[in-house]
Amino acid sequence: MSVGNEPKLDELFAAYREALPDRDASANFMPELWGRIEQRRKPSFTFGRFARGFVTAALALCFAITAVTWSPSMNSVYTATYVDVLDDDPHDADMIHGEAL
Repeated sequence: MSVGNEPKLDELFAAYREALPDRDASANFMPELWGRIEQRRKPSFTFGRFARGFVTAALALCFAITAVTWSPSMNSVYTATYVDVLDDDPHDADMIHGEAL
């Protein structure tokens, strides 16, 4: 910074000190400070707990859906391919091609 700006900087610091005077630190300074911090934090803390619970429930639901989807089915209708189904019932295969017996 150039030497010519030092008086302006000193004036700025002096104005800052006048606008924000030092607080006297009493014995209750830290408890009062933490009390104010906790008051501002309560609504966001409650929302954060709700959000974490919602994410946990959504994750559990995703795992449940995945387990149900990937579990092997006992019913062969859902595990058979289209060709297997047609192979099991030749009469229906003929009807598809328009050749009735």
